[in-house]
Amino acid sequence: MDLLGSILSTMDRPPPVSEKDKRVRKEHEAQVKKALDEERDRLKSLKNGIDEIIDDFLQNANQTRLKLEPMEKIARKIVHEAAENVGLIAHTFPSEEGSEPHVMLFKKEDAPCDGELSCIRSGRPWNPAAAAKLRGSADTYEIPEPLRRNKSKDTELDGYRKKYERIVGSELSASKVTVTKNHYGFVPTENKKDIRSIEQTLADIRARRKRKAESSSSTETPAS
Repeated sequence: MDLLGSILSTMDRPPPVSEKDKRVRKEHEAQVKKALDEERDRLKSLKNGIDEIIDDFLQNANQTRLKLEPMEKIARKIVHEAAENVGLIAHTFPSEEGSEPHVMLFKKEDAPCDGELSCIRSGRPWNPAAAAKLRGSADTYEIPEPLRRNKSKDTELDGYRKKYERIVGSELSASKVTVTKNHYGFVPTENKKDIRSIEQTLADIRARRKRKAESSSSTETPAS
């Protein structure tokens, strides 16, 4: 007998399942299956009803908006998906306190603007004429001269100097510190070239070595 077999032989067997337990488990599985089937049938019926409402709304040429009754979240999701499939605009709005939100359908030729959507959500009346007048006044409004921003480089530079004047000092002192002279730290490329010949370079190296040896020998004094 292998190791696994010896271990299993020493373990207690699971308690036998009684007929009552088997019957209870089977009844529970049947109840779960029944609940799932009922929920699936309910959602299918709900989707069919929503499709009929949307079809009637599309066929009515005189109606461009449709407000649906408050409904649960899964139903609102079905409405949004169905509206998107047929090219309608759907928005969810809060209903009265204590009830579920409701969905409104809009045809594209009568799509609401952001202002109207905001009024519907807040429960305020929407006045298209007043909104158009306000929008027209906003288009013709001119910004006062003091509030206009001059985007020229000189103006931006002046603002920068005023902002950091306490750090870098006045314009005069800052210019003295920050302006770099052209000849400072600049070496022409021609001055960096070695124009000596090979013989002259070798002679300079030998002379430098000789001077180094002489200087080292002169610093060494014999012990007295």
